[in-house]
Amino acid sequence: MKKFLISAICIFASYSSFAQISIDKVEEDGSRIIVSSEVNIYTEWTSAAAARVEYITIPQDDIEHYEIILTLNEGKMQFDEGRKLLLKFKDGSVMELSNTEAIGPADYEYQVTDYGTNYYTYPSYIVTEEQLKQISSGEVVKVRIENNIEYFDREIKKNKFSKAIQKSYEAILSRKQVKNDVYSDF
Repeated sequence: MKKFLISAICIFASYSSFAQISIDKVEEDGSRIIVSSEVNIYTEWTSAAAARVEYITIPQDDIEHYEIILTLNEGKMQFDEGRKLLLKFKDGSVMELSNTEAIGPADYEYQVTDYGTNYYTYPSYIVTEEQLKQISSGEVVKVRIENNIEYFDREIKKNKFSKAIQKSYEAILSRKQVKNDVYSDF
């Protein structure tokens, strides 16, 4: 029984450490969106963040791109389009990404708990496949997030950001190989 319990815990731990696909939807016009599940990138006493990757393709407009979307539990923040996300790698290099959509005062979500209210915002950053590969193969040690009032830094421990993006990107690449339409697997 003890061996079974240990095996079950190991399987669950390995399963939960891999990004999964939370959405894979194809519209009638052939547009497709694939969204990975969120992976935690940092947790502090009063703040936390997770990241996920989205893949969007609109064949008739010849559009195909990826986005990194952060879930920030950092309070009521607003972001104008173009606000920066800086990723600092272990080798000292820095990658700059820009927020693609404005986030206003009504665009956050909240959750009331016994310990207070948590506010969540979801800035999104378009990235190229080359940038995803660079993030995945590198080691992001620090992020700087710019909102409309300030910017703040968060240390990334245990290479969580790069690993989260790598797992999400790999899950999307794998899913892209599978046809998904109304007739699939019928």
